[in-house]
Amino acid sequence: MVKKIIAFILILALLGGAFYASYTLSLRYWDKIAPYIDGAEVSDATPTQALPVLATPTEAVTAETTTEPVTAPISLTVITVDMPEDDAWQLILLDRTHKISDAYVPELTAAIEGSDIRLDSRVAKAFQEMYDAAKAEGVDLTPVSGYVSTEIQTSLFDQKVEELIAQGETRENAMAIASQTILPGGCSEDNVGISVSVGMQVESFSQSAAYRWLQANAAKYGFIERYTAEKKAFTQVNARPWYWRYVGADNAKLMTESGLCLEEYLQR
Repeated sequence: MVKKIIAFILILALLGGAFYASYTLSLRYWDKIAPYIDGAEVSDATPTQALPVLATPTEAVTAETTTEPVTAPISLTVITVDMPEDDAWQLILLDRTHKISDAYVPELTAAIEGSDIRLDSRVAKAFQEMYDAAKAEGVDLTPVSGYVSTEIQTSLFDQKVEELIAQGETRENAMAIASQTILPGGCSEDNVGISVSVGMQVESFSQSAAYRWLQANAAKYGFIERYTAEKKAFTQVNARPWYWRYVGADNAKLMTESGLCLEEYLQR
């Protein structure tokens, strides 16, 4: 009888131990066996493969980042224009899209007495008067550049383009960039002698006494500062504080008072 009781107790102990072990294991590995109990499908993917699908680094950069816009090359397609015979010549527009007719030959004369710099004879007369007025006040407006032939202008422009191409620019981009500092042949006011460069052709000229005098007095003689940093959006040419264009006294007065550049003035 005693043997039966001992055997019964041993059986209960074994069963209890087995139950406890099963219960403990089931708690520890519940997350892994639960899908089988619930009847859910279990993926054969590895833990890494089972993660949500993410964009590749390249895709992520493409989707979330932006790059600097590529500036489209500026068209240099030009329209040929003739020099008006009446007073409208004072407002002729020559720029990257407007080229003087090859048939036009300006009548030139010295910018000031004894100078090798030449200007349109009508502009030279006005510049001489302005030069004399400034000189009487102790200001030197010695001209350093005036008329440039279309052939020389073309050569200078082409040389600049080739320099930019050598630096890695495409020809189209090089032409657009070059035209911000030197216009193509026939597209410059220099090619008809209606603009004049005074003093040193550097940005620091804007700090000189000559520049301050011109700002205060040039309009009275028909001249305007042709290219300024503030108006580059209209002119597409870098600032040239030394470069002054003749537009006639009346036009110069209105343009100076209104703050309009030539392009804006013609569109008003």
